[in-house]
Amino acid sequence: MLEIFCDGLCEPVNPGGTATWGFVIKRDGIIIKKDCGILGNGAGMTNNVAEYSAAINAIKWLREQGLTDEKAILLSDSQLLIFQLQGRYAVRSNRLRPLYDRLTKELKAVRKIGFRWIPREENEEADALSLEAYWQSQEDGRKERGAMLVNDVLKVEDNLFKIKEKEYVINLLNNSCTCPDFVKQRRRCKHIWAVLLATETKYEACTDSIDTD
Repeated sequence: MLEIFCDGLCEPVNPGGTATWGFVIKRDGIIIKKDCGILGNGAGMTNNVAEYSAAINAIKWLREQGLTDEKAILLSDSQLLIFQLQGRYAVRSNRLRPLYDRLTKELKAVRKIGFRWIPREENEEADALSLEAYWQSQEDGRKERGAMLVNDVLKVEDNLFKIKEKEYVINLLNNSCTCPDFVKQRRRCKHIWAVLLATETKYEACTDSIDTD
């Protein structure tokens, strides 16, 4: 029997944040497929949109792999998703209607499938994947913002850099920065990305040293 665990999120605000999805498919308790992705950012993005996207991508994968003859159950900690698929809730949202129609179309290919709501603690693997996709989206955004600072990178000494008109110190030895963004989240900030991109693609941007006394 196939178990299809689905999850979606919209962070840091819902609606209007970055929507991501993740799913895990198991056969007799063994993972046969897991995936995650970034749906989008801003207007139209919600937790519910992300939840539907997780289910759509999971069922699409089943169909593409020719696994639609196996007995399956779709599990999610979203009551809205599960109850709408069970017919217990009506689909009144104009935003969700196209996603519901697309999902039910995909589901027609599955010979026998059920739907069950589960508490979040039983959906940790899919939840972790949707969160992983979210952090990747933030990384991509920081890299883009870092690219805009490449020409402002100043070399202090080996492996130590600063950004023009900023007091933050970037250390490439341990991939750290003294800016609040890095201190809070311990993830590559735009300043680290600026230095990485500058030293990789435009080292001359780092040749002007600055006085550290």
